[in-house]
Formats: sequence, C-alpha cells, structure tokens
Amino acid sequence: MTSTPFEEAVYSGFDYLLGGSAIDHDGLLGMSAWYDDDVTNDSDNNGITDDDHDSVDSIVGADALVFNWDIDDRVDSDDDGDTTNDWQPQSEDGFVFVNWSSPGEIYVILEVCTGIGVCEEKGYPLRIRDPAEKDDSLADFSLDSLLPKAEDSGILLGVLLMLLLVLGWIVMRQPTEVEIDAQEAVDAYDVSQVVTEGGVLGMDHHAPPPKPKHLTKDDRRSKESGYVRPVTSRRRR
Repeated sequence: MTSTPFEEAVYSGFDYLLGGSAIDHDGLLGMSAWYDDDVTNDSDNNGITDDDHDSVDSIVGADALVFNWDIDDRVDSDDDGDTTNDWQPQSEDGFVFVNWSSPGEIYVILEVCTGIGVCEEKGYPLRIRDPAEKDDSLADFSLDSLLPKAEDSGILLGVLLMLLLVLGWIVMRQPTEVEIDAQEAVDAYDVSQVVTEGGVLGMDHHAPPPKPKHLTKDDRRSKESGYVRPVTSRRRR
C-alpha cells in the first residue's frame, strides 16, 4: 500500500489529491475468479450449472481492487460514532479531492478491498498547517526527513563504507611519534645509510660513523685541522 500520501507541506484551505496504490498477489500469480450468481441456472449453456462467469470482470487482480479514504479522523460525517470509517471512494482516475478547512494533526486512512470483500486498512499521520506559516523550510523539518529512503539506503551504505576505508587509510599513513623522532635523529646525525631489520626506525639501525683520523704533530699545529690543544697545568712543587 502507499507509504506516504504527501511529500510536501499541506496547508488548510487548499485543494489536494489523495491517491492510493496496492498490489494483489493473487493477480500477480495469474489467478482469476468470477461469481456464479445462481448455481441452479446454467447461464452459459455448457451443461454445468455452477461454473457460470456471471460477473463481467475477474474478482481477483489489480483491476478488482477498490480504494476508499477517510480523509479526516476529527470528523464523523456519517454520525455512527466512529470517526475512522467515513469512506470516500476514489474516482476512476484514482484520486480523491480533499480540502481541509482547519489546521491540526490528523490521520487519513486508506482502505483497500478485493473483489470478494476482503479489506485492509492503513493510517497515515498528517499535519495540516496554517497558511500563515511562512518558513516552510523549518516547518517541514522532521526526523523522517533526515532518514534515507529505502531505495537509497544501499547507495548510502556504500558511500559510508568507502568514506570509512579512506579515513582508515589516511590514519594508517600518518607517522607515529616514535617514527618522527627517529627520522629527525637521522637528519640531525647526517646518516648516509640506514639499514632496517624490522621494527621502528631508530638510531640502532644506522651504520657507525667513520673512525677519526690520526693527527700527526704537524696536523695538530695546523689551524686548518681544527685540533684543539688540551689545557694542562703544571704542578707546583
């Protein structure tokens, strides 16, 4: 049956169309049925009195469904004490013209009956707004508007999963604090070769620096060698 009668805001004093849709599963399975109004009369003259198709159309299938509406549960138009059974049939075009005279929270009820009188009802909450309400964007806001439609839920789930995978990849690509410290140490010590054997990159993975060159007596006296003579003091006797 219809999931929701209106997708937009509804205001009192304006004309609207209500239309329902339903599926007859027996008709989808290819079943058909007719009435034999008089089992004592052989109207088709085939020698069998109880197999006459006295009804013109099949009483099973989509064409046999009958749609009725109770357009306002605040009103008991037939004065029977029940405000939810004031049925108005849909036209041949599949609609009912409605015009709610006053705003408020109401229920509209759709009744669908098969050709053999088996009926099913479904109610829809509906807010009839005052035409004085101007901010339609806020007036129409509800939790339902944030929820995805059934036909869009698969696409939304796929997009959400993709975003989670991308976010996880970005997080895994970020270096840890230990890795950052190790890289800074490599740059500070000007290490030309780094050999990793698993684990976190650290100073225990690089090759040792070259052994200092032995300075001769002339090298120690040369200012270009950078040699610093140690400070010594003689002990007084």
